[in-house]
Amino acid sequence: MYKNALIALDGTKSAEVSIDELIQMAPAVEKVHLLLVEHPIANAFRLEGYIVYSDQIMEARRRSGIEYLESFRKLLEKIGFEVLLSVRFDDSATAIAAVAQETGADLVLLGGAEGGFFTGPAGLSHLAPRVAQKVDAAVVAVQSKKEKKAA
Repeated sequence: MYKNALIALDGTKSAEVSIDELIQMAPAVEKVHLLLVEHPIANAFRLEGYIVYSDQIMEARRRSGIEYLESFRKLLEKIGFEVLLSVRFDDSATAIAAVAQETGADLVLLGGAEGGFFTGPAGLSHLAPRVAQKVDAAVVAVQSKKEKKAA
């Protein structure tokens, strides 16, 4: 069925429900690309009297992002998946679509929750329609079981 999956994460528990969904697909999916999407920052800014350049901040954020993804890599490799990691600094939907095309993903999993009027959506599932228009893959919005019961 699906051989090459992309799981996009943003550091929220809501987005991480897509990992659980992938584990249920373990026999079918062979390769997984874990993508952490982050927003870019300006070129330079002042921080307590020092000028900090975006390339320094971006490199620190990239390293931190890879550390975040490593725990998921270990879990998924124990199950038998081949796992690749990356961190992208761009608009979330744009980054997800670009990585899906670059890696030849045939399945994109986006976890999330709806959220309320003041809080907005949590995770990335709300991006599914935008991503689906840009990729040649099945795009699945995943919601946790607890959030489904509350809805």
